[in-house]
Amino acid sequence: MDSVGRLLLDRIQRSFPLVSKPYEALAAGVGISEAEVRERIGELKRRRQVRQISAIFNTGALGYRSSLVAMAVSDNQLEATAQVVNAYPGVSHNYLRPGTYNLWYTIAVPPGISLEIKVDELTRAAGGWPTIVLPARRKYKLAVVLDVLEEGEAETTFEQPGGSVLEAKEAFEINRREYSHRALYPGGSAFGGASF
Repeated sequence: MDSVGRLLLDRIQRSFPLVSKPYEALAAGVGISEAEVRERIGELKRRRQVRQISAIFNTGALGYRSSLVAMAVSDNQLEATAQVVNAYPGVSHNYLRPGTYNLWYTIAVPPGISLEIKVDELTRAAGGWPTIVLPARRKYKLAVVLDVLEEGEAETTFEQPGGSVLEAKEAFEINRREYSHRALYPGGSAFGGASF
């Protein structure tokens, strides 16, 4: 990956612009055209280096229930099982881990849907593998950011439309307050962050 690609990937992770034309803002920040930004992001997705670019909502504030789930899946059925599990839109992560319980995923279900019933449906559809539901006892806010820049490459900042440069966290906080009131959920308490 070239230096522009690394800088773009860094900006996507740390300070994705929460403006009406985010790809245009990214283009201005890394010195390429909006079309090239879109093309490069598309290529990162095709290579599976970027899975998705989306907001992360505080599911509990929206009335959703969520949990970590572990399944004990035969090695020769892992791919098929993962495809079944991943087809449910409430599954946000799916990991292969060593041990008997080797397929782990996170799931969120909307209000009115039973988490336990949905996990049971997915388990049966995936082959009936032994499954453990592991609800969180305490929640932690973690931000995983991969360091993709090489020594000497630009630090990540986000230039606001008014021209002031902000660090990623500060830019996120300002934009979160600004846009949360325009969100579908009154009060903005549902907006929790972004995942890239």
